[in-house]
Amino acid sequence: MTNSEIMMVVFTAVIATTGVIGSLIFNNQLAVMKGQLDEMKSTGLDTKRAADAAKDAAEAAKQSADAVASIERPYIFVTAKPTKLAQKDGPNDTAPTISYSFTNLGRVPAIARLLYVRCFLAESLGTPKFSRSKFRTAQSAIGAGTTLDMPMCEFEQPFTEEDWADLKKSKKFAFLTALVLYEGALDYSYATAIAYQIDLFDGTAYAVGGVNYNYDQSERGRVTRGAGVALPNIVP
Repeated sequence: MTNSEIMMVVFTAVIATTGVIGSLIFNNQLAVMKGQLDEMKSTGLDTKRAADAAKDAAEAAKQSADAVASIERPYIFVTAKPTKLAQKDGPNDTAPTISYSFTNLGRVPAIARLLYVRCFLAESLGTPKFSRSKFRTAQSAIGAGTTLDMPMCEFEQPFTEEDWADLKKSKKFAFLTALVLYEGALDYSYATAIAYQIDLFDGTAYAVGGVNYNYDQSERGRVTRGAGVALPNIVP
C-alpha cells in the first residue's frame, strides 16, 4: 500500500470518527432540547391549570356572594285597594282614595328612603314616567314579615259624573303606580315598582304595564350615600 493510500485511509477514518462523535453530540443535544421543551409544556399546562383554578375560585366566590345578597335581603311587596267601595247604582264620592301598604317579604328589615306613588284616572296606563318632583323622602323601617300601612293616595283630579259613567262602561280605569327605593342589612339598595289597575266597585287590583312598570332591581351601595339603583323613566 502506498503512502497516499495510507493517508487516504487515515483521513477517511478521521472523518468517520468525527461524524460519529458529531452525531452523538447532536443526539444528546436533541434529547436535552426535547426534555426542556417537555418541561416548558408541562410548566405551561401547570400555569394554565392554576389560572383556570383561580378563575373558577373567583367565580364560585362571586356566586356565593350573590347568593347571600339574594337571600339576606328585604323584599317589599306593595298591595292596594279602594279605601271605600263605590256603588254602581248610586252617587259616589268626587274624591275617592286608594289605600296601600308595604309588606316586607324578605329576611331582614327594610329602610324605605324614597317613595313615589300616583293615583290617576285614564283610558290606558301609557308610557311609564316618574316625576322627580313627586318623589318623597322617607325614613320608614319595615321589619321582616311585617306590613306598613301608608297614607291614602288621592287621585289627581276630582271625579265627575261622567268619570263614574266611563268607569262603569270600562271606558276609563283607575290606576295606582308606585316606586319605592329602600336599603337592607347588606351594602345594597333596592327598587320595587308596581302598577295596578284597580276596580273601585269590587276592590280588585290587577297588575298591569308589564316589565316597564313592575320590576325589582338591586345595586351595591347605599341610597343615603348617594348611591342606589339607576331608576328608569325619570322626568323632571
